[in-house]
Order: sequence, then structure tokens, then C-alpha cells
Amino acid sequence: MNLHRIESSLFGMRGRARFAGVTLAILTSHVALADPRVVNISPTYVDFGSIKVGTTVSIPVTFKNLTNEDLQIAGGGISGSTEFRAQGGTCNGGILPANGSCSINYHFRPTAAEQDFSASASVLAGANEVGSTGQTLQFAGRGTESLLQLSPTRVDFGAQQIGAMVEVKLTATNTDDDETVMFAGGGGLQPPFAGSTSCGAGVTPGNSCQMTRRFTPSTSAFAEDSTTLATYAPDIYESYALQYAGEGSTESGIVTFHPRGIDFGRIKLGRTATFEFVARNISAGNVVFGGGGLGNNAGGAFSGSTTCGGQIAAGAQCKFTYRYQPRVLGPVSTSTSISASGGSVNQGFQVHLAGTGIGTLARVTPTDIDFGQVLLTTSMTVPVTITNTSESPLTGFIGGNVNAPFGATNNCPASLPVNDSCQIAYRFQPGGNSLGPNATQTILSFTNATGVRPNVTISLTGTGYDFDRIFASGFD
Repeated sequence: MNLHRIESSLFGMRGRARFAGVTLAILTSHVALADPRVVNISPTYVDFGSIKVGTTVSIPVTFKNLTNEDLQIAGGGISGSTEFRAQGGTCNGGILPANGSCSINYHFRPTAAEQDFSASASVLAGANEVGSTGQTLQFAGRGTESLLQLSPTRVDFGAQQIGAMVEVKLTATNTDDDETVMFAGGGGLQPPFAGSTSCGAGVTPGNSCQMTRRFTPSTSAFAEDSTTLATYAPDIYESYALQYAGEGSTESGIVTFHPRGIDFGRIKLGRTATFEFVARNISAGNVVFGGGGLGNNAGGAFSGSTTCGGQIAAGAQCKFTYRYQPRVLGPVSTSTSISASGGSVNQGFQVHLAGTGIGTLARVTPTDIDFGQVLLTTSMTVPVTITNTSESPLTGFIGGNVNAPFGATNNCPASLPVNDSCQIAYRFQPGGNSLGPNATQTILSFTNATGVRPNVTISLTGTGYDFDRIFASGFD
């Protein structure tokens, strides 16, 4: 069968359609890879890495015309995926000028945490005079974190006086860049628990709302309850399990203290959740507090301060404030003891703290790149973007270097401000000894004021070929 005749017939039958935000001429069919290739298409595989739910990240796929003829680009759209899409770029009208380059932008926005996503697209570039090159593009990525930082998610009110009401505040912070988070559920608590909320209208990006939870024991029996809070934004639905416990007491003591323990919930690496424990002097004289320090604090993840120094007057209250800033992924916990003394009476409390570290200190994307087939003596470049999503500047950048036929240009500063980004532009430039598959890995590391230093592995692959030695499943 004459491949050139088939291509000539196909390239003579063009239609028009909308794609990637621009109008492209659509070839009526895809044809097999012609020999030789007429265009470098790179990257052909991208793993965006772990991306926060609701955050959109992008990568350009670049087309480099290897001929002296204008080429037509067709296809490239992604169907059947909510998380991936093709939109924008510089391939206007689908025409790739002779010896020129253009790009199509591909975007990834995960809709669920701890879930892997993938998609693919097919593109074709060619012209009657030179033949055509077809390519399948593959994309992957994983969702992490959540739209909302909700803390705490579990409250142990401990032993409280029968008939007395104590309350705590749950804080919901919208960590998304664009979308308002709406709420449903989270109520339905049964006595001795009750609640109210200021989150009814949702919460806009960067802002917070609070939910109040109350405990009023009527007996000395231990009580517990739970409820589920649902949150939603376009294409994203999340739920949070909230738990409460407490018991009544007939002993009055000299102070009240609540709650007795909390779980800060799922908190991103590099961010901080804060909670205040309230102590009130219910005696007729002064009270002195002691303890409350954190010895076993999960490597510095928990810290605390207090306004309860010195003598606390009758009827006055003070606070022990505890903070959780995760340093590792996964659950951690600690505890401390607090004492109160007044006159001849001594009273003590055990305080329990827990939390779970999630996410990343900074967003690094993509983390796995296949440059595809690249003609010897030419090069293709793909940027890796580092975005500071923590609460303090990123410093101490180490690694990220690679050896030929790969290269890197790094513009990351000594200190990367919060919410700013920098890039390492990785390139694949095969030489005479780089025919066929090539692969390498590099480790990028950085830190911030917390001292947390993650290691991010970046994987690069690429296939070098020459016009008289086209590399596919083997050398021809």
C-alpha cells in the first residue's frame, strides 16, 4: 500500500473544528508514523505529580517542525476526563510554520484526594510534500490535600460539671485559590451535644468560618456523638467525619478546663493549625497553674504557649494555646499534664493532642517526563515548576542537576517567597552516542523555617534518533 498516496488523500480532505481554545483544521483520519519524522513532539508523557485538590497546573506540549514546509496539526483534544483538558497555546489555526515551533497547553485539576488520574490524546502533524507524524500523548497525576483545612475534627470535652455548658470552635479555612466552598450537613447532634455554625453561606478563597460545638452534661454518664460535614465546589465533593466525646462530673474542683483532648485533623506540611484550651478559676481565691509543656512533641510538630502564668484571680480565665505544624506525613500524637493549685487544693488534667500530616511543603510539577523521540542535534525543553505553598520562604535548594544528553537551567532564587514560583527547565538534546532510549533521575530538595526538608524525585526519559536510523521498537 502506498502510504504517501494515503497521506496525500487525507491531507486533501480537511474540515474545521474548535480545539484548545483556537480553530484548527482537522484531518479526516490519523495515519501511521511516517519515515522520517517531520516533527519533534515533546513531552509525550507527563506525570504532574501530587497536586492539591482543586488546583490547576499546566504544561506545554511543544511541536518543532523539522522540515522546510508548513505543517498542519490536528487532534490533541482530551475527552472523557473531568481532571485533564487541552486549552490555549500558540498553535493558532493549527498551522506550524516551516522550521518553527508552537505549543498546546495541557491542564490538570484533581477532583479528589488520594486518587490517581490519567488521560490521553492523539495528535498528527504533516503536509502532502513531507508526510506526517502521529503521536499519542499520555498524562497522569494524583490528588492530594483538600479544599478545606478543618480543625479540630475530634474533640474530647473530658469531665465537666453536670449542668454546666462548655463550648469549642471548629475553624474551616478555604485553601483553594479560586472556588467558594459550600457546606452541607455537620449538624444533627444529640444532647448532651449541640452546635451552630457561621458557615451557612460558604467560605470564599483564603477566608475562614467557624462552627461552635457545645457540651452540657446532665448525668455522669460518658457520651459520644459523630456527624459528617460535606463540602463541595465545582466538580469536587468532600466529606469530613467529626467526633465528640465527654462525661459529666459531680466534682467541682477549683478550676474548669476544656476540652481535654483534640485531633487537629489533616494539616498540610508547612502549615499550622492552632487551638485554645480554656481554664477558668471557679474558686474564691487565686489559682496558680503549672505544667503544660511538651516534651515528646513529635519532632517539633506540636508547640504551645499560655496566658496562665502567675496568679489567676477568682472568676478569671486564661488559655493554653497549642499549635500543630506537621513535619512528616501521617498521624502523630503527644500529651502533657497541667496542674492547678489554690489554697490547700490541687487539681490536675491530662491533655492529649493528635494530628495527621498531608500534602507537600511545596508543589513540584511535573515529576516524570518522557521527551519522546527527538532528532539528533535538536533539543526539546520542558519546565518543572516549584511553587511555595508553605507559610514561610523556601530556602536551601539542593540537587536537580542532570548529565548529558539531558540538561537543566535553574532560575530558583536563594529564597523563594510564599506563593511565588521558580522553574528548572529540563532539556533533552541527544548526540551521536544518545541514539535510542535514555533515562535519568535527579533529586530536588529544599526547606523553610520549619526545618522540614522533603526530597522530590524527578524522572526524565527520551529517545534519540537520526533520519537514517529511526528508533521505534528497535533499530531499523
